[in-house]
Amino acid sequence: MTRVLPSPAATLLAAPLTAAAFLLLAILLTFSNRPLLSLDPDGITLRWLAGRTRIPWDELALGPQPEPRALTLHHRRPTAAIGSEPTEVRLPVRGLHIDAGFLAGTIRRYTDTPSRRAGIGTTEELAALRTVGGGAGRGVCGAA
Repeated sequence: MTRVLPSPAATLLAAPLTAAAFLLLAILLTFSNRPLLSLDPDGITLRWLAGRTRIPWDELALGPQPEPRALTLHHRRPTAAIGSEPTEVRLPVRGLHIDAGFLAGTIRRYTDTPSRRAGIGTTEELAALRTVGGGAGRGVCGAA
């Protein structure tokens, strides 16, 4: 049986290529695993690399005051047993590039006032959020 050995050049080239591939993979996972939050008239969607969480407005309750790094949402599923605790969903605000107070005020506005939900995504609604308690002029980083 003939045994084929790799050439010294191939061996020298394989290590840096493998390291570069792992570095590229690490960079891709770091940036692609950032959450993406979207609000629409029907609810909130949080997308991750591994999946998504969708919470309709009527099943959503805001947790305690937002922390600098995370916002806690409570998902009250209609199929849950009476008296059961809602599921806690933590939004890592730091990765969303938005002020935690602004986001909390916005969510509270839409959970408390369902009639405002139809305006989500319009420039008029954004202006209203910035002027009334939705963050008082704060908001998406770089857009305030």
